[in-house]
Amino acid sequence: MATRSKPLLLFILQLILVGNATATTFYLGNTIKNCYDVDDNHDDGIQSFTTNGYVVDHNIVRGNTILNFEDPNQPLLGPLQGIGCFDGFFNDWTVENNLISVNHWHGITFLGANNCRIYNNTVLDPTPDITPGGSWIMIDDHKNGMPSSNCAVRNNVANQFVVDGATGNNLVLNSYTGYIVNFADYAHFDFHLLPTSALIDAGDDSVAPPIDFDGVARPQGAHADIGAFEFRDATAVRDQDSEAEVRIYPNPVKDKVTLTGDFTQGDITIIDMQGQVVARFQSVSSPFTVNLSRLLAGSYFIVLNNDTKKVGQVLKITKL
Repeated sequence: MATRSKPLLLFILQLILVGNATATTFYLGNTIKNCYDVDDNHDDGIQSFTTNGYVVDHNIVRGNTILNFEDPNQPLLGPLQGIGCFDGFFNDWTVENNLISVNHWHGITFLGANNCRIYNNTVLDPTPDITPGGSWIMIDDHKNGMPSSNCAVRNNVANQFVVDGATGNNLVLNSYTGYIVNFADYAHFDFHLLPTSALIDAGDDSVAPPIDFDGVARPQGAHADIGAFEFRDATAVRDQDSEAEVRIYPNPVKDKVTLTGDFTQGDITIIDMQGQVVARFQSVSSPFTVNLSRLLAGSYFIVLNNDTKKVGQVLKITKL
């Protein structure tokens, strides 16, 4: 059993599509943590399987946190699997920007997958030297022997990779030393990058999500970083409430919104709360006005990268 916060009631998620197989379902921003070993069942943070002939397709799993434990001395502590997709086939899944720290080899596992993408995840066992870890990212054959096809695993950091598909810009870390030199405070599950981390600027820009786990724009440097967190130099971006680099008004907005600040030849991307790009503008200068009247009411991120691509800023707006 794993306790969790936000917004679903179930502690272990079993993602079973029983409706329209062409619809996209989002699983965003959940925190699943603290596994209690109370029976013989294996526990999963997020689990999916095919049942009664229904196919589990077109899911986006983004920005979730799965932690085996917060207190290593927790009573009844048992191993927690991260994202387990068994008994596919699973078609057209995107798994990105997730933080998974579990004491099990199943960090992210797809057994039987077609056209699935696993990008910019941090998947690390807190105790990689203790069985049953460390944690892998795996795409492998269905249990009937049929191979997976047309899948891609890029820009991830994990203890190990076993992938039947395209790979690139992934990094293996499987020692405490590797954790110490790359992350702010791995022992307390802070996997933000240190300034000297080997993950910085090591990702593939073409597949990196436009914002990271925290909503920080990618890339902050020459290229996107590996893993769920983009390194952000605290000296590079000023706080919006005190001499901010970019200001936006009005906010909330009904139709037109204006951005002002120190930017020329900048690129602006507008992203909805599901992470989908709804508008993009290139080579714009301050002041710049955008007509948002066609957008549905709700919250959006406006991501600005300046002309050097060295500084990114993310602003949240409310569309009335």
